[in-house]
Formats: sequence, C-alpha cells, structure tokens
Amino acid sequence: MLVAEQAGSTIGLLSYSIRPDLYHAAPTALIEELVVSASIRSQGVGSALFQAAEDYLREAGCVEISVSVMPDNLRAIKFYRLHGLTDEVVYLEKHLEI
Repeated sequence: MLVAEQAGSTIGLLSYSIRPDLYHAAPTALIEELVVSASIRSQGVGSALFQAAEDYLREAGCVEISVSVMPDNLRAIKFYRLHGLTDEVVYLEKHLEI
C-alpha cells in the first residue's frame, strides 16, 4: 500500500496486490483501491500515487497493471486512460446470496 500525506494527515492511498500469472509467465499487479480526499482531488495526488506504484511494480518485475472500475465511473475511467491503461477484458461477476 502507498500512502500520501500532507501536514501529517493522510490525503490518499493506493493499495495493490502482486500475483503470479500463468498467461503472462510473469507477475501482474491489481490496483485494489485508489482513494484521494475529495477536497484535494485534481491536484495530482492520485497521479503521484499511480506513478509511484507503477515504478515500484516495474521494479518488482510485474509485466501488467490492471484495475476494475464501475462502468458509470467516468472520472476514474478517464484517470486510468490518461495513465496508459486500456480496455482489455470484460470483467463478469455474479452476486451470491448468503
């Protein structure tokens, strides 16, 4: 997990996991959460967190970064596309009743 702080307060975080991937024959990374405080969005904090994660993951030998985004979250989709992510797969899910 990466954390962004300002004046001793947490203003953003990016969590990820690294996993082996048989398809790529190398590790891949999944961004699980990227959150920035609403009051400071669009000031580069998310971009700094993403770039730091990308640099670290490249050093860790990852060959791909992926993230899932709800289809109506146009702001997040635009953010990730600006950082080089593209539409690659269709992610399907089924909600289970418990």
